[in-house]
Amino acid sequence: MDSSENCSTYLSNLTNLVVTALNGSTVAISIGLSPPIGGGFEIRRRDLEFMPGEDPGLVSRAILPNITLSRETANDRYYVRMYDGSTPPNYSEFSTALFINLPVGS
Repeated sequence: MDSSENCSTYLSNLTNLVVTALNGSTVAISIGLSPPIGGGFEIRRRDLEFMPGEDPGLVSRAILPNITLSRETANDRYYVRMYDGSTPPNYSEFSTALFINLPVGS
């Protein structure tokens, strides 16, 4: 097996992601891209372990480009990558990070 067989195919980084609404209980985002066939957008609380399956860092796996997330702390952090329908899935090379500093419930 040559080294090219070990390489992932990276999807687009989410450079057009914007926050469309923010309050003490939710944050709404618009990804700015349609998901790839069979894929979507994975949101995590830390910038690692992007993969299918459940774990404590997973916030959501969404298939729509407009997403509303529940806030948990005054300093919420979300990391977002696109994934496709491959097995195993390919992801964006880099995460788009959202750092929020707003009291919960305000």
